Amino acid sequence: ETAPRYRNTLHGLITIVKEEGFFKGLYKGTLATTQRACLISAAMLASYDHTKHMLLSRGIIKKDGYLVQFISGMVAGFCMAVVSSPVDVIKTRWMNQVGEHSGKQYGGLMQCMTRTVKAEG
Repeated sequence: ETAPRYRNTLHGLITIVKEEGFFKGLYKGTLATTQRACLISAAMLASYDHTKHMLLSRGIIKKDGYLVQFISGMVAGFCMAVVSSPVDVIKTRWMNQVGEHSGKQYGGLMQCMTRTVKAEG
């Protein structure tokens, strides 16, 4: 079993800033996180609204209420998970790669995605 990298949150914060710099260390992955947020928001809004409209317009459920909102929310949650899972894998691999001075595995997000898809499908 390996020991944790950091003793506590403050130790982790100080170590990251010293080793990687303030912005490179603490804001690494901001672009990927923003892109992920855009994708899951789009998936959520579109799937929730479409499901709710379909349930009501086809008469599957007669009136808007908790049941329609619950079912629409479940469908939206599923769609968000399907959309975010591949993005999360790429983002996590890219953010956890070896530090700058030790050599990087990936030059950027696209290279990370390309290599992952090529290696794992």
